Amino acid sequence: MISRLITSLFANVIAFLAAAYFLPGFTVSGDPVSFIILVGIFTLINFIIYPIIRLVLTPLVVITFGLFTIIIHAGILYIVDLYSDHITIDGLLTLLYATVIIAAINIVFGMGRKVFKR
Repeated sequence: MISRLITSLFANVIAFLAAAYFLPGFTVSGDPVSFIILVGIFTLINFIIYPIIRLVLTPLVVITFGLFTIIIHAGILYIVDLYSDHITIDGLLTLLYATVIIAAINIVFGMGRKVFKR
C-alpha cells in the first residue's frame, strides 16, 4: 500500500509537470514545496475519495465501458483547480487533455511498479 502511494505520488509529480509543459492552458505556479503539497493533496484525493465516487457511479462506468472514469478523474482535477491557487486550468478541452495525460502517466508507472515488484 505504501509503495503504491509513493509510486502514485511520484507519477503525479511527473504527470503534472508533463501536463504543464505540453498544454498551454495548464499552469502550475508557486515554489517547489507548494507544488509537492498540491500533488500530495491530489494523490490523497485519488486514494481516498476516488474509490468511493467510483463505487457510487459504478452503473455509469459499466454502461460506458469504463470511459466514465475519465469524467470522474476530470472532476477530481477540476475540484483541485477550484480550491488551489497554485494550479490554473483554462477551458474544458485543456482539462480533458490534462486528465488523459495524467491518467496515461499513472498507468505507465502503475504497470512499472507491478513489473518491478515481481
